[in-house]
Amino acid sequence: MGVSRGKLMQTYSECIPCVLQASLNAGRLVGADEEKLWQAIAEAAEICSRWTRKQPPIALGAAVAKVLREKLGEGDPFFWAKREGNAKLLSLYP
Repeated sequence: MGVSRGKLMQTYSECIPCVLQASLNAGRLVGADEEKLWQAIAEAAEICSRWTRKQPPIALGAAVAKVLREKLGEGDPFFWAKREGNAKLLSLYP
C-alpha cells in the first residue's frame, strides 16, 4: 500500500473497517444513544459500500465525518483527544 509518484492513494479493503470503527468510536466519544449511533453507522456503511477503490481514502473519511456531524449533532468528536495529544507532544520540546 502507499502512494506512487504522481498518483493519488487509492482506497484499500482495510480502509472500510477502519472508517467504520472510527465512526463507532466517534459516536461513543460524544455519548450518542444507540439508535442515533446505529443510524449514523448504517449511513457510513452505505457510503463505504458505494465508494470506489480509485477514490482516495481521505475523501471517504471526510464524507463519513460529514454524515456523523449531521446524524450525531456534534463537531469533531476527536477534538479534545487531538488537543490533549498535541499538548503532550509539544511538552516534549524545549
